[in-house]
Order: sequence, then structure tokens, then C-alpha cells
Amino acid sequence: MKFIALGSGSAVVGVAGAVLIAACTVVAPEDATGGDAPDAGPNPSQSGDATTNVPGPVDSGTDLSTPAPDASPDVEAGPDWPPVPDGFTRVVLAENCAPGSELFTAHEGLIAPPATCSSCDVDPTPLTVNECTVDVTRYANSRGGGGWYCSGLVVSTYVASSTCTPNPSVNFDAWSAQTSWGEAAGTCNPPTPQTPTIPAVTWVDTVHGCSSAPAGKTCIYQAGDVDCPASDYTSKRLLFTGVSDTRGCSDCTATFESTCRATLTRWVSTDCSTNRSGDTGCIPGGAYVKLVNVNPIEARCSASGGEPTGQATQSDAVTLCCPP
Repeated sequence: MKFIALGSGSAVVGVAGAVLIAACTVVAPEDATGGDAPDAGPNPSQSGDATTNVPGPVDSGTDLSTPAPDASPDVEAGPDWPPVPDGFTRVVLAENCAPGSELFTAHEGLIAPPATCSSCDVDPTPLTVNECTVDVTRYANSRGGGGWYCSGLVVSTYVASSTCTPNPSVNFDAWSAQTSWGEAAGTCNPPTPQTPTIPAVTWVDTVHGCSSAPAGKTCIYQAGDVDCPASDYTSKRLLFTGVSDTRGCSDCTATFESTCRATLTRWVSTDCSTNRSGDTGCIPGGAYVKLVNVNPIEARCSASGGEPTGQATQSDAVTLCCPP
């Protein structure tokens, strides 16, 4: 058996038929003839070409951890990607972004149905009903058999009611005639409140922009509606990330309605209780006048409103530019 002397710090343990060296160097025993053992060949630890448990150097390839020039620092840039123009950011369009890497969710093709309005109802019986009043016009003269209607120059106007009042005409040269059957005022109970239902908006398409994704299409984007670059990223797509929604319903309202058949009459007595002259239509000046039949007929309340109002519009535009 042969022992080989090693440098200081190396431990040697002799074993029949082999020598184990703590420095991981194996020395084969001499052959039976006393000669040295055959050349074992090159030391496998000195090369990565042989199939051994000790690897050789590894080619690291392109360093994907460093973005390409002008690329968004959030997106790993490939070696052949065009530079990103000023104001834009590189983005990957994908179905699913890597956790925490979503840059935006944008949409196109807004679908926003109008609001559905509740029915407007009100008690048809008025809360209060006033008497009818009539607008009266004074003319400079009358015309027609028996003075049944007035014509000529208009002198003035006034409102007649069931109250007995002096005829504003001071002589028979001014004649008074009512211009309508009159109208009455009234109030109604409050209508039912309006409770609109606003449908949810939907979109024709939704796009997820990621700084990192397992797979997807690489584009660039910028907030707002802007032009795409003249080269490389020339295909424009305008998306939106928000909605301006004013949809609703008009308020329910209650309207008082009535029909009047009031008639202007002329009286001789100061309280319009006796000595009615019988004059109607075009009444000569002097004496006193008042309306009769002043109570409205068919007084009622009706509800209106409850119509869809407003609209939903796309907002917060995002310009997406992709390779053609």
C-alpha cells in the first residue's frame, strides 16, 4: 500500500485497498503488479462538459429584470420592444394580472338603460276649492243688438268676483264684458313620492391593463383622449374607466283642475241683493257688478311626473395604443 503525502491541513486515513482523503481527492491503489494505477482521466470537477454531479458554468441569457430603454419600470421589456414615447406607459393586456400588478380596468361600449319610474298617484278630491273669478275688459263702446257684446277701444281691465263692487265704468260710454267663463284656484293633497330604479350599467368590452401578467399583448397607454404615435404603436383604442350618471325620474306633482261657468251681472242696489238690472254680456257703466254661479264644477286633482330624466355617459378616457 502506498501513502501519498498531502499538504498541511489535509487528513489522510489509510484503508486497505483505497485511500480516502478529506480534501475530496481520491487516489486509486496500485495495481497488483506494483505499478501505478491507470490514469483516471481529467478531473471531473474541472469541467462542466462531462456528465457529473458538479455543474459547469451556466449561460444566463438576457437579463429580463432590467427594463429596456424608455420602458415602464413596471413592465419587463423584451429586447426587441420599441421605445415608449413620452407621456405613455407600457402595459400588458391580459385576462388576469399578476397579484398587485393591475394598472387599470377600462371599458368601451357603455350600455345604460333609462331609469324605471314609479307610478305617480294623488287623491282626486281637492284639499281646498276657491270660487271662480273672471277677467273683465272695459271697452269704449258697445256694438250689436241689445249690447250683448262689446267692441272698440279697450279702456282697462279688472277681476270680477262674487263680491258686489261698483262698476268701474263711470258713465255709459264705458262698457264691461267678461272674456271667459272664469277660473278657480285650489289645492291638492301631496302626491306619492317618486322612487326611481336605476339599472346597472354594463359594457360591450372590458380591458385589464397589467404591469405583469403570465401572458398578454403589450401596448402603451395614456390618460385622456390623445393621438397614438406615428409608428410602432399606431392602433388606437379609446377606453373609459368611469361613468357620469344623471339618470333619474321627474318628481311627482299634483295639479288642481276645475271648470267654471261664472257670469258677470249688473245690479242697482249697493249690495247686489235686489234690483238686478238683467244686464249680462256687455254691461253699461255705472251701478254695481258681481259674478254669479261662482262655484266651480268638476273640481279635481290629478298627478303627473314620473318621467325618466338624465343619462349616463362615459368618462375618464384612456387612450390605448397597440402595434398594428
